[in-house]
Amino acid sequence: MKFAAKMSCFKFKSEQEMLSFKGDLQAALAFIGKLDDVNVDGVEPCGNVFEYYKGNESNMRSEVDF
Repeated sequence: MKFAAKMSCFKFKSEQEMLSFKGDLQAALAFIGKLDDVNVDGVEPCGNVFEYYKGNESNMRSEVDF
């Protein structure tokens, strides 16, 4: 947790706060891990949600930006 906090430039007020955040982060990652169970056979990937929802493309970054 300390390494992840350092890499993200995040500071905890106390060890207790860090341990509480660690539990929340583990729960979030476990939830995201459930996406591996979704069957996406035959579904074409969407490169960007704006492409799917026809959003405001003027706010999108282009490949040149990266």
